[in-house]
Amino acid sequence: MVWIGRTAVGHAIASGAIVCGLAVVGTLAEGVSPRGRVIANQPQVVAVCAPPERLSLPIEPDSFTTVTHSPDGEIVAIGGGSGRIELVAADGESLQTLETLGRMTIHVEFSPLGRTFTSADSNWTAKVWTRDGRRLSSLDGHRGLLYDASYSPDGDFLATASADRTIRIWDVSRRQLGGGAPLVRTLEGNGGWILTTVFTLNGQNLVAGNQDGTIDLWSVDGTLLRTFTGHRGFVRSLSIAPSGRILASAGADGTVRLWTITGELLRTLNAHEGGALSVVFNPSGQTYASGGSDGVVRIWDVEGQLLQQLEGHDGRVWGVSFNPDGTQLASVAEDGTAFLWQFPAASDCD
Repeated sequence: MVWIGRTAVGHAIASGAIVCGLAVVGTLAEGVSPRGRVIANQPQVVAVCAPPERLSLPIEPDSFTTVTHSPDGEIVAIGGGSGRIELVAADGESLQTLETLGRMTIHVEFSPLGRTFTSADSNWTAKVWTRDGRRLSSLDGHRGLLYDASYSPDGDFLATASADRTIRIWDVSRRQLGGGAPLVRTLEGNGGWILTTVFTLNGQNLVAGNQDGTIDLWSVDGTLLRTFTGHRGFVRSLSIAPSGRILASAGADGTVRLWTITGELLRTLNAHEGGALSVVFNPSGQTYASGGSDGVVRIWDVEGQLLQQLEGHDGRVWGVSFNPDGTQLASVAEDGTAFLWQFPAASDCD
């Protein structure tokens, strides 16, 4: 696995704790995903006073490392230690299994329009695929494991993050990628392996989480603007709220931290024992989900209140993903379990 260290922290969360209420407050003028994609479906009001329905996905077990929804919410892509990518429908039906020829698929990310997706592999390459599973291109040049791949909000650029301590920015704006995508720029990090990246919503900056626990804010022109400090251990996952103003980070010290996009620390949660490994904002921006090495998925509001605790995994939860309207959460773990959690409608609180 890509585990680097283990730091246990205590927390005072009772198993199965639930706070009754609604998970979404207000509306958005424009739907934006936590990774910066514009989405067609608007967030819905869902209940958190009743447990979500859990669906176990009928796919071959793997040491799962990543999960993501397509922008239209129709496809869930899952990768893992075997190098396979599983494409699953939102209702749980298995659609297709792709062989990447890599030893491990560490991250999968859909483009903003959903026509393509990219996989970050342990064989030092990123692969671009069509939605129906045809491989378009391989992006070569890194000299270490690829941990992440993230698209700019307009879909024109792709950032790949690696154990070689660099971020590479590629031009993927061309319709046909059969000949490869031009390398635009290479950013040289100072915090060890670069494990996670996300573009800001204006597409002008890039945030990166590092092995040494720091978070770097870059300009896409290659200028390092600021370094956030606070985590004790690697930063494995980042998510930006739809407003573009709040960043969530998940770290090996077991904490999930909320920051302003300019680096002011807003809140620290002792979220998971042994490490917080994944975090994602609900498209409403009012709640977010985290997964950890304790095998638990937790739903929080932006004030730090635990809303729900979802159990069923017996291994580290490396990936969590909301669908575009926030009614479904996908989670995957290294024990080979992959779940879809369907939240009840607000009317079910009555």
